[in-house]
Amino acid sequence: MASESLALQREGLGFAMQQYQDWKNTYGQIEKQLSDYYVSSNGQMQRDVAAGMVETAFRNVPMQIERAAAQRGLGEGQTAAMLSDALVAKAEQKAGARIGADAQFRQEKQGFLNSGQNSRSQASAGVMNSYNTMTSLLNSQASQYQQQAAAGGAAAGSATSQGL
Repeated sequence: MASESLALQREGLGFAMQQYQDWKNTYGQIEKQLSDYYVSSNGQMQRDVAAGMVETAFRNVPMQIERAAAQRGLGEGQTAAMLSDALVAKAEQKAGARIGADAQFRQEKQGFLNSGQNSRSQASAGVMNSYNTMTSLLNSQASQYQQQAAAGGAAAGSATSQGL
């Protein structure tokens, strides 16, 4: 019975180790992936996209300001002031968009770290559980063998003292 349990535990450990190896083959060394990701990424793409969105949003603003100023009969000085205000607003929005993109990028990086760590922990947990179960079973068997040996030794001592 004990040898059957041990055989099952060894089989379970082998299966868990194969699952972990499959995970490693599929996803590679997570530490290497994280290192490469951190070295190669700097958030520039997110900043560029955010700035481009602001640029697109402000593309038609000068023409709209000039049209509105002409409809109201405003002079060149007032139109120039409105255009200047629009350029300042555009610069402020670009700066805000870049800051927001940086914050989003840092959150995405942290999410990548968390998912990588969780994935590795789950993959190795099966191996550790199987190993711990097998170790416990082996310790239990060793204890049983010690008890049997002690009982055998006591029986031998008793037989010897009785002259058998």
